[in-house]
Amino acid sequence: MAVITVALAAAIVVGHVRTQAETVAARAALASAVQHLRQARSELVLAQRRLAAAESRSRSVTRSFDAAEAALSSSQAALAQDDAGIYMDGIDLGKLDSCLSTVEQALNQLAVGQTAGGLSSLRASSASCAALGTGAALGTGA
Repeated sequence: MAVITVALAAAIVVGHVRTQAETVAARAALASAVQHLRQARSELVLAQRRLAAAESRSRSVTRSFDAAEAALSSSQAALAQDDAGIYMDGIDLGKLDSCLSTVEQALNQLAVGQTAGGLSSLRASSASCAALGTGAALGTGA
């Protein structure tokens, strides 16, 4: 019986030592896990701050974009209205450009003393300017 008691006591001591070793290992693992959790929380807070700043910048850029888009739409509407007004007055921009280009050429030639060439260009401009029509050239409608 003494042998059984000694064997039982030895088993209890070995079990207790093993349990203590496991407890020490578990506490070390827990401490490590807590440290990792703290680090992860710290990184999460920094990431949340960066995200908030990025979202704020995104909202600001979106507002700027919306304002620019509204200004562009307004400009396009005004341009369309101007173009419609020009065509309503019967002015063909291609013909107007041709008229002004030939008149400019004539004036440039006259300015540098090329009288014959300038007069020739001026005669040529009269045909392209006449294509505009008198009312359109004066802006009073065709």
